[in-house]
Amino acid sequence: MNLTSGCLNCGKYGTIHICEQCHVADYCSRECQLARLNNHGCKPTKAYLDRINDTQWNIYYRYKFEQDFNGKTRVLRKDRLVYKFCKTEAEYLETIVFYEAHQEYGIVPVIFTTIDNAWLIVTHLVEGFTLLGESFKRSPTVPTYCKEKLQYALIMALAKFKSNSFGLDSIGNLQNIGYNDCGKIIFYENNGKQYAYASKSQMIFQFLQLLKFREPRVLGTIWNEETIKRYIE
Repeated sequence: MNLTSGCLNCGKYGTIHICEQCHVADYCSRECQLARLNNHGCKPTKAYLDRINDTQWNIYYRYKFEQDFNGKTRVLRKDRLVYKFCKTEAEYLETIVFYEAHQEYGIVPVIFTTIDNAWLIVTHLVEGFTLLGESFKRSPTVPTYCKEKLQYALIMALAKFKSNSFGLDSIGNLQNIGYNDCGKIIFYENNGKQYAYASKSQMIFQFLQLLKFREPRVLGTIWNEETIKRYIE
């Protein structure tokens, strides 16, 4: 760790994260590491990517995983833990930043450990939740009161987001959103392209609009922004 130069992104001293490829670039946080990922001058080499893949495969072979989680070969379950093997460093950092920022709000899985040299995030298994996409795929019709209950729960959960933005993954893959009978929502991921808005109510309104467009049966009539604002203020 280079203690003389400080964080490459903001200049803060006492850096705690280092680039796994060059071992020179230091950062004070995952956010700063993500912010400079594409322009800190250290482009991924084939040897670096091969090393990541080899480490991931070694972990695959070492554990006898019980089953795929969400039907994905890169998200696997073992005992009471879920192992997410990321495809890119950006995906790895985006997911960690989102999880670390929202642990206290109870809307993301709790991190058990992270392994930088394998782009691996291990979280505690969240039990008692139904994946949004699977739920509505099985149901030909959804009662209106269920749609209203889900819309309210989504609004309350989205209001806890630290920034007025959400990731493309949250809309593009409904397997990344789970809910339970108590109206609690869990976001398993929030990465990829970010949609940012001027206010929390605007962000939530647009999220719900895109979600309804993606899967019309999930939600009924979308509440207007003024109604959403009254609920979250």
